Amino acid sequence: MAGAGEGAGAGAAGVVAPQLRVNNPQETSLDVWWDKVDNATAYLVQVKTIEEEWDAARSVPYGPESCKQTVEGLLPTTTYELRLVVETDAGKSQPGASTVADTLVANCGPKCTIQ
Repeated sequence: MAGAGEGAGAGAAGVVAPQLRVNNPQETSLDVWWDKVDNATAYLVQVKTIEEEWDAARSVPYGPESCKQTVEGLLPTTTYELRLVVETDAGKSQPGASTVADTLVANCGPKCTIQ
């Protein structure tokens, strides 16, 4: 199985998928973005928990103009590994290098006091 940083070569599409960048972690979501790839027809963000193998990963499809998205439906207080696959008319790229990120602890936001 491919680990972090593995599988970053060109696939059938002759395209190398860029590495995902992650910020703004929330309890059940992560914001991700990547560099636009010429001739992309779609992007697939693959996401799995750090304990899972890549064959258990969920693929979230996005259109070719999307280079920033929010991956939702995640579990709080969980470490995730994410990577990008680029689709072109010639096929799919190999996955880009993986990125690791944590979601926030549930119900741990700032507390409000009404006076």
